[in-house]
Formats: sequence, C-alpha cells, structure tokens
Amino acid sequence: MNDYPHELWQHLLDLDYTLAWGPEGLRRLRMVAVELGKRIEALPNCDAKPISHLGQEVIDGQLTLEQARERCWAFSGTWVITHVVLARDAELAQWIRRHVAYSDPPVSLEWLLGVIRCIVGNPFRPVELDPAWRSETTVALASGIYADHAFDRLPVLADALEEAGCDHPDVLAHCRGPGPHARGCWVIDGVLGK
Repeated sequence: MNDYPHELWQHLLDLDYTLAWGPEGLRRLRMVAVELGKRIEALPNCDAKPISHLGQEVIDGQLTLEQARERCWAFSGTWVITHVVLARDAELAQWIRRHVAYSDPPVSLEWLLGVIRCIVGNPFRPVELDPAWRSETTVALASGIYADHAFDRLPVLADALEEAGCDHPDVLAHCRGPGPHARGCWVIDGVLGK
C-alpha cells in the first residue's frame, strides 16, 4: 500500500485542502469551530465573554443554533467568536477560514490542522472500531474524557483498549500521542458510537 496520501494528511498545512478532505459531517466541523473559538477566547487581547460552550451545547443537542445565537448577541465583543462558533451550517467552513486568515494575533495554523486531524482521523486510512473494543471500561473512560475535556486520560484509554483486544497502531498511537487533542476526537467518538 502506498503511504503517500497518509503521510500527506499527517503533515498537511493547507487549511482549504484539509477542510475539503476532513470534516464531512457538520458535527465534526462545528467541533473544529468550537475549539477555534476556545483558542480565540484564550488570546490575551480578547475581552469577550466566553461563549464557545454554547457551540458545544448545540453539538450535544441541548440548544438549537438559533437559541445559542440569541443568548450570545447580548454580550459585547462576542461577534467574532459568534461567527466562528455559531455560524449557520452553510457558512461554518467559510468563517473558520476567514478567522484563520485575518486573526490578530494569528491562530497557529499547525495547531488548527492538528485539531482537525484529531477530530477527523485520517481519511486515507479510516479505522473501523471493533465493537469488542467498546467494553464497559473503555466506554466509561471515553465518556469521562469527553465530559471533562480530560485528554490527559487518553493514554489510560489506550491501555483499556488494548485490554479489550485493540491492537490497531493508529488508534493506540493517537491516544498516546502529544496531540493536540480535542472534544470530538475520532477515537473517543468511535468508542462512544457517535
């Protein structure tokens, strides 16, 4: 098997190409937007009220997109984050691209592409998680990591997956790798059946 496309995907630094191959599902694309929103909120010159959690509530079905947008328009200084995190479905990729192109200080493109790879996985080498790997332990660990944003527990999940019979190098390497890791991680979603 030729590994060129896989290697290209792992090292790709072209946002347009990555978004085209990456988050096919709207949920995954919105996960990328939420991570970008959190990154914007953490910038030293950002004085906006944190609203990225509203995007997560939309993803988790706790709010509709319109309910989330209504809640955040009342806060001053949130328009940039609102456009990235709570963009209408058809405009989501456009707002991610726009913010990366014009942010000040700039968002690290390398970081963002790492987040996209964490959420999407590798489209050239897709992994189908064996149902046997979804043990009570692995599902409980994955649920806790997802709920608590506790990505430091991913190596523990890798150990539990191995105990459940997983020997797939991409799954184990991702869980034990340095990241960046994000909510919506392809391994965690796979274990949780999302």
